Amino acid sequence: MADTTPTISERGLYDSERSRLTVAEVHDIETDRVLRVTFACFDSNGTACFGEVSGVRKYDLSDEDYQRLLEPFQTTEPTHLRRQA
Repeated sequence: MADTTPTISERGLYDSERSRLTVAEVHDIETDRVLRVTFACFDSNGTACFGEVSGVRKYDLSDEDYQRLLEPFQTTEPTHLRRQA
């Protein structure tokens, strides 16, 4: 069964004119080759979104690439931090 959850771009949650996108390149320390680019922002509802792509420089990514690759950040609260009832 295919996942029918809308992507970030389908929901229009990343807007290059309004969203603050944090972008980082990860390089191999010896060769200076780009290993991956990671990026994150908050959508219009305040949900944290994250994306990652390998082997591409951040300057080569377009707004469409960010829209396609950003996904809501999935997290679960560690059980040791949950309040006891």
